[in-house]
Amino acid sequence: MQENKIVHKRNIFHWHRQLGIAVSLIVIILSATGILLNHTEEFKLDSAYVKSEFLLKWYGIKKPVIKSYSVGKDFISHSDDKIYFNETLIQKDIPAITGAVITENFIAAAGQNEILLLTLGGEIIERLDETSGIPDKIISLGIKNDKQLVIKTNRALFKANDDATDWKQSTDKNILWSQTTTLPISLENTLTNIFRGEGLTQERVMLDLHSGRILGKAGPLLMDLSAVLLIILSFTGVWMYVKRTWIIYKRNKLLAAASVGDAYSAADLKRGEEGVVLTVIGDEALRQRLAAMGVMSGTVIATPDASIFGDPRTYLVRGYQLSMRNTEAAMILLQTETQTIQQLEKVAVKKSENS
Repeated sequence: MQENKIVHKRNIFHWHRQLGIAVSLIVIILSATGILLNHTEEFKLDSAYVKSEFLLKWYGIKKPVIKSYSVGKDFISHSDDKIYFNETLIQKDIPAITGAVITENFIAAAGQNEILLLTLGGEIIERLDETSGIPDKIISLGIKNDKQLVIKTNRALFKANDDATDWKQSTDKNILWSQTTTLPISLENTLTNIFRGEGLTQERVMLDLHSGRILGKAGPLLMDLSAVLLIILSFTGVWMYVKRTWIIYKRNKLLAAASVGDAYSAADLKRGEEGVVLTVIGDEALRQRLAAMGVMSGTVIATPDASIFGDPRTYLVRGYQLSMRNTEAAMILLQTETQTIQQLEKVAVKKSENS
């Protein structure tokens, strides 16, 4: 029975430690995010934006696919059905861009079924489509002799007149076809930020971390579970503290009783009884010798038999028999109940008064 109690206590200590380790990370996150959120204005979390690609993707804010063409020193770019002149939005609702070129007088950007004519400063002059005589299903846009636009479709090549108001089928060669290009990093970052809007604030991430919502629907449940575990840890921690305090209290009372010659020890055990070792008193040599034989705090000690003369006696410790004299067994103090502690305390007080 006593061994089962000891195993039970050890299991409680083990699970208390494991729960503490499991919850510690979440407690650190809650504490850190709570401090940061309390000082949002000082840390400017509401105006600072997350640049981590991982977090942006986690929130579903993907990096845009940008297709760009160089037109002189400027760039025509397409992303998410929008066309930009450098970082300026010039046209919406254009599913794709197939080319962009620059002439002496204007810039042309082609979609699949239309062409935008822009000033050299990027302002829209005109939007040409099928109603303006533009052939459909444009594959590529090019230029001939630095002024005449040429488009390639699934059917043929078409060349425009100088002001792009008339288109005729052509077999011309030596056409400079527009090619996609890589944007400067600064312009690419600008367009990416424009595409993503104001982006994701650090305050939003801190709030979601604090509440667990950053993990989706399972996040708040995890935080609730952590709160329950913290309550369990608190109760088990208090319980262990009280138990330890009570053991120390009993130990001190037994040591006080032992100092005047009365204590509940292994020598007081009757045949067939058992007890749990609280401590071993006496000289250092005796304590070391008994510890080497397994007699230490928490060990169950029993008296299965008694010798013919009663001294020495045989004790059962950790599954093996140990023979000790009564003077040695009296040094092994055993755990006792509250009533026994009170009785020993009274005896100790009386003896101290008589002495």
